[in-house]
Amino acid sequence: MPSKYTPELKARAIELVLHAQGDPDTARGAVSRIADELNISRETLRIWVRTHKESGMSAPTESVDLEAENRRLRKELAESQRANEILKKASAFFAAELELPTQVVVDFIDDNRAHYGVEPIIRVLSDTPARIAVSTYYAVKSRPASARSVRDDEVAAALHCIYADNYSCYGARKLWAEINREGTFGHVARCTVERIMGREGLRGIRRRVKKPATRSADADECPDDLVDRDFDVEFPNMLWVADITYIPTRAGWVYAAFVLDAATREFVGWQVTNHLRASLARDALDMALSARLRAGQDVSGLIHHSDRGVQYRSVAYGKSLADSKVVASVGSKGDSYDNAMAEALNSVFKAELIDRRTWPALTDVIVETSKWVGWYNTRRLHSAVGYVPPVQAHRQLLDKQAVAA
Repeated sequence: MPSKYTPELKARAIELVLHAQGDPDTARGAVSRIADELNISRETLRIWVRTHKESGMSAPTESVDLEAENRRLRKELAESQRANEILKKASAFFAAELELPTQVVVDFIDDNRAHYGVEPIIRVLSDTPARIAVSTYYAVKSRPASARSVRDDEVAAALHCIYADNYSCYGARKLWAEINREGTFGHVARCTVERIMGREGLRGIRRRVKKPATRSADADECPDDLVDRDFDVEFPNMLWVADITYIPTRAGWVYAAFVLDAATREFVGWQVTNHLRASLARDALDMALSARLRAGQDVSGLIHHSDRGVQYRSVAYGKSLADSKVVASVGSKGDSYDNAMAEALNSVFKAELIDRRTWPALTDVIVETSKWVGWYNTRRLHSAVGYVPPVQAHRQLLDKQAVAA
């Protein structure tokens, strides 16, 4: 009949008992405790240990020593991996072989202490320009906060609010412009904004390349290119640019058409629907024309520039332009640079709104596009018009135009 306990288990049990009995802190009750841990009869283990001692044999340590070695190696590997992670994160601090300000190193430790612990980080940094003594770190932490650090924290809180209130898409330039527009902290240097953004993990949105969404009309059906890639105009209602972009939803493709004023970068008309018929583009145009005419603004002679999409060459679209005395202009076939401004603003729309979530259906896109266009026109700062919102730029340029007249 096979033994109830294997030789390996017997040897391990005896070794553990002898080891425990050799330490005054663990000697008491060693047999009972280890027997319970290994699910062995207590009396059986007592007999094994007594027999082993009476025989004068050395302790069977091989299996226990191997396990201990494995534990040691695993611990060393974990510590090595942790050190490599810390060094990777800290590399920006000691890329140059210069001593670093103590506060910079303390900030780095604070940013990572929850994950790695203070002393392990300090130990890893000890051979780098970011080295710091444990006592120095705790001495800095015990000091009252400096005026600069207090202001930095206040500015950081304000930057977080601005960032969240603007679709979490602003980079350093726009955050810097907006916080100075608000004026709460007087003048805030751009380098300060960049430094705090890095500390707080705030990053601007990144755009992707746009793919064409329209089908081109034949060359003999298209008006001339009156813009020739020069989108620089002095006043509103001199040049509008139009384009169509596509949006994937779980219910199928959705398409958005926009009309933009080149002088102010304002979205003056838009439409979102689930087809590419001519009415998609025409609805956006009619919205733009209606808004300007209601405001009493003259659009006669305005140049309307688009790509060669068949939506822009439809009879109804041409009639809307002609009725308002707007002049059509069309770029060359297959050349995105000929309508670069419209495509650039479409890419902003995609990056700041569309690409950041999954869309269930058409209605969701319509609702959120309406909100985004409202924010874009009235609140979003635009570098091309002096870091003010397009609607504000529109008012300023109309005032300037009135004075010039």
